Amino acid sequence: MLYCPLLKTDAESNASYRNAYKEYLAGLKAKGKLLMGGRFADGTGGIYILQAVSEVEAESLADADSYHADSVRRFGLKDWKRKL
Repeated sequence: MLYCPLLKTDAESNASYRNAYKEYLAGLKAKGKLLMGGRFADGTGGIYILQAVSEVEAESLADADSYHADSVRRFGLKDWKRKL
């Protein structure tokens, strides 16, 4: 599953939420749920790829993201099938 956080506010507003966000992602990585992630080069948001057994699980993981939970970002889920 693909998780696409999109910025709702400016980077300065996001700074106060950044540590919780990084800790959440580190926890997902440790549990094998986060495969990879990164920022868009233009600064408009980012993307990360989750290992989830269902869309419901992926949405639950995304909902728990502090950026999303605190309404700093919004997200969109896309089903992604690895080919290579």
